[in-house]
Formats: sequence, C-alpha cells, structure tokens
Amino acid sequence: MKKLFVAGLVSLALSASLAQAKFFIGVDAGYDYSKVTPKFIANNMGDILWGSSVFYSPTFIDFHSWVAGINLGTSHDITDNFGLRWVLGGNYAQAIEPKNTLQSIDIYLGIDTLLTFVNTGSMKFGAIMGLEANFYLYDYVDNMFGSRDSHLATANVSAGASARLGLGLGLGEHNSFEFLLRIPVAESNLDGGAFYSPLRFTLGYKVLF
Repeated sequence: MKKLFVAGLVSLALSASLAQAKFFIGVDAGYDYSKVTPKFIANNMGDILWGSSVFYSPTFIDFHSWVAGINLGTSHDITDNFGLRWVLGGNYAQAIEPKNTLQSIDIYLGIDTLLTFVNTGSMKFGAIMGLEANFYLYDYVDNMFGSRDSHLATANVSAGASARLGLGLGLGEHNSFEFLLRIPVAESNLDGGAFYSPLRFTLGYKVLF
C-alpha cells in the first residue's frame, strides 16, 4: 500500500510537470573563438582534448568566426523559480578574417537548469546552467603570412561535451531572450585529425508555445 501511495505521488508530480511543459523553437547568433591544433599534434583517432583549445599553445592556429543556428525543445516549470529544459540544435560557423578560412557544422543535445531570480508574472529573469553533447564536422585552411597558398588544409570530425552558462529574460508567455556562453569540457577527434573546440558566445531568441 505504501509503495502504491509513493508511486501515485510520483505519477502526480510528473503529470503536473508535463502539464506545465512548453515547446519552444529558437534562433541563435554569435561569435566563436577557437584555436585549431595542427595535424601533426593531434594525429591519433580517439585522442581527447580537455577544455577549450584556446587555453593551449600559442602555436595553435587562431580562428575568429561568426555563428548562427536554430534549436528546439521543451521547457518544464518545476516551481515558480526553478525549471528544466532539453534542447536540440544545430549551428553553422565561418571564419571572419580572410587570412585563415574555417567552416563548421555542429549538432548538439543539451539539458539546462533554469534558475529564476525575478518573476513578476509578465517578466522573468534568471540564470541558465547546463551541459550539452556535441558533434562537429569542419574543415579549415591556414594561409601563412597572408598568402593564399594553402599551408594546411584538412576536413575533420569530432565529438565532445560543453558546459552551458548564461542569462535569460522572459517577456510574457511566449518570448524568451538569452545570452549563452558555451565552454568545452572535453573533445575527441573521431578521424585522427585536428581538434576544434571553440569558446562560443551567442544571443538567442525563443518562441514558446
């Protein structure tokens, strides 16, 4: 009887949580800063790079890129000041400077904790903390000293995980704006090629239904 009672409470809690779930679709735009490891440094399939490559040797190749993407998921309000959400998204990034060229496509699946500091009913403001798994497909060319002769050209595949930290502002029932910083935790090259693990800063807008 006790087990049935506990199971009933859990089912009721889950039902209430699902009832408050909101589906969302969003867009992001922002900036990537990355340092790609030369091929001769990372040449073993399955090697792992901990943290972002931007914190490593200055001999790594610098890339500054713009990034844009789309995402979707559901947001679940557990209490007035605490929530959870999952998000599935994809991004495209391209280097800004003409000297070095880079293009990348990534797909990610993440889960976020939503902490609300201010909740007036019509406006919410709070913090975002989460973790995502990502898959990168990218290629780049390093043109030394401004030369258009290719010094290093390669196509690569990698996968890993990144921390998600940010701030969110909700207006009304259907509009959400956020600033998000993605910090790589670990990245593994899947083809024995170079590493690409950018620090990513994005501004995003989501419509909730």
